Amino acid sequence: MSKILIVDDKTKVCQLMEKYLKAKGFATATAHNGEEALKKVLRCRPTGGPAGYQDAENGRSGVPQASHQPPPKGWLAG
Repeated sequence: MSKILIVDDKTKVCQLMEKYLKAKGFATATAHNGEEALKKVLRCRPTGGPAGYQDAENGRSGVPQASHQPPPKGWLAG
């Protein structure tokens, strides 16, 4: 099952978004900082292969590379 990851340093914002999204039928997870969010994303994402994150030049897997593209549709950034 897919989940929406809500990331905000304010607990009340996370709770409000979580309540709203759950009422709409979405599964949610929350994180209160970028490090916590990244750990949760990497725990849920497969590594290697076309669907995973892999840096072939440096031999590292599981670490997404920075890009200058806007977030995918469905992401909420604040």
